[in-house]
Amino acid sequence: MEADFNAVCEAVRNCLEARRPSLSANTNPAAAAVMVVLMDAQGVPSVLLTRRAMTLSSHGGEVSLPGGRSHPEDKTAFDTARRETYEETGIRPEHAQYLGRFDDYYAKDDSVVSVFVSSIAWPCQYSFNPPEIESGLEVPLALFSFRENAEEQKYVIDGTERVFRHYRYLGYDVWGLTASILEDLMDCAGIWQITSGCSYKP
Repeated sequence: MEADFNAVCEAVRNCLEARRPSLSANTNPAAAAVMVVLMDAQGVPSVLLTRRAMTLSSHGGEVSLPGGRSHPEDKTAFDTARRETYEETGIRPEHAQYLGRFDDYYAKDDSVVSVFVSSIAWPCQYSFNPPEIESGLEVPLALFSFRENAEEQKYVIDGTERVFRHYRYLGYDVWGLTASILEDLMDCAGIWQITSGCSYKP
């Protein structure tokens, strides 16, 4: 079964237009922004994820959404998300269709991460930045349709036990903040209703 990608984009746009995003009042200059990039990969609604280079001192080897910390030249969090997405993946801002702003999140270092959503035409010629990005992968949204698709693991953080869900696909382990953002977006826009009948097996 194939899902209608236009229906996915419309659901996301309608959701983000109808609600007020949960924004942080924190004006920390070290804030960051990410872009949820959606595409219709071979008829399968998917999201672009990247694996960060192992040599990076921060989050090395982790799977994440394109994005990063703000720079002085960025006037807004949206500027940060677009600039970082271009630098990491080669997706030019003018080639992405903006769908809206999602919520702000707190990363494990307590920095604020602003989330934006866009879509691109497929196929897309990516140009991943080797010093920062080891690889990229288009992951079917259906993977995140139901929590039972994930493997739960317990961690002790600052003395408190927490459970995180790990979604695995073609060697990529999606968990933590990235998994939370995608789960929440799926729930908010009701995307699971559109993609739940689709196979996410490679």
